[in-house]
Amino acid sequence: MVSRILFIVTLLFSSFAMSQEESALKFNQVLIVDITNEVLVPEGKVWKVVHMLIDDNPNSVSIKINSVTRYIRQDHNPIWLPQGTTIKNNSSFYVELNIIEFNTN
Repeated sequence: MVSRILFIVTLLFSSFAMSQEESALKFNQVLIVDITNEVLVPEGKVWKVVHMLIDDNPNSVSIKINSVTRYIRQDHNPIWLPQGTTIKNNSSFYVELNIIEFNTN
C-alpha cells in the first residue's frame, strides 16, 4: 500500500516537472541590435536586454517601447521584452542593445 502511494506521488511530481520544463524559455542566441529604426521582437521569441552600447556617456537615453517613451540608464537592470514588442531609439545618441534571445516554443 505504501509503495502504491509513493508511486502515485512520484508520478504526480514527475508530470509537474515535465509540464514546467515544456513551458520554459530556451536560449537561442546573443544579438547586438541597432535600434535607430523601430525593431520588433519576433514571434516565438523573448528578448532580455542586458546592456546598452552607446556612442557617448550620457546618464540615460530615451527609447520608445511600444510607442511609450522610457528613460533608461546605461547601467540598467535587465529589461524583458515579449514577442510583438517594438523598441526604437528616441535620443540623439547612437544606441545598440546587447540582447539574449530565447525561444518560447
